[in-house]
Amino acid sequence: MPSRAGCNPGTRFDRSAFFPGPFGIRRRSLGSTLESVSGLAWRPVTLEEASDPWAILRRMVKTGGCACGAVRYVITLELTPVTFCHCSKCRRWHGHVGAYTAVDRPGFELTEQRGLRWYAASATVRRGFCGECGSSLLWDEEGAPKMSICAGTLDAPTGLTPKAHIYLGSQGDYYEVPDDGLIRREEFTR
Repeated sequence: MPSRAGCNPGTRFDRSAFFPGPFGIRRRSLGSTLESVSGLAWRPVTLEEASDPWAILRRMVKTGGCACGAVRYVITLELTPVTFCHCSKCRRWHGHVGAYTAVDRPGFELTEQRGLRWYAASATVRRGFCGECGSSLLWDEEGAPKMSICAGTLDAPTGLTPKAHIYLGSQGDYYEVPDDGLIRREEFTR
């Protein structure tokens, strides 16, 4: 009899192959190469998650991609709050303001990249987009610890919150930025 993940004849059911453990998540049953998830913010389990163990995994792992599916990704670490960039380069790239979140590089994995193309925005920055449908997807700075992701490419629910407006000194003359209580910077400072 062929064995199944976590279940062999004559042995006890290996629950850790399917359900979260105290030190991460083993995802053999989902067919992923990802073996563990770390660096996630701890919070109590909800009633929904207590009755549906997959709900915990759905909360912790985020997915996203382009409009046509030729680029897909998985996020396994905590995402930063959204920063809205008003610089002229982002406005040209997105057709308006750029909305970005970011994740530590070990928490970002491309699961489909046949459509992924890169545009060299400068000597150290490249912008990722889908060559098939044109979706703006990524902002990648050489040597940066995080990969920036266009927030609108994440699948719902994202759980994201807004943080800041940057490069307000070069915003377009065709719109006003409301006083929404977010951090406001004329330029970008780390």
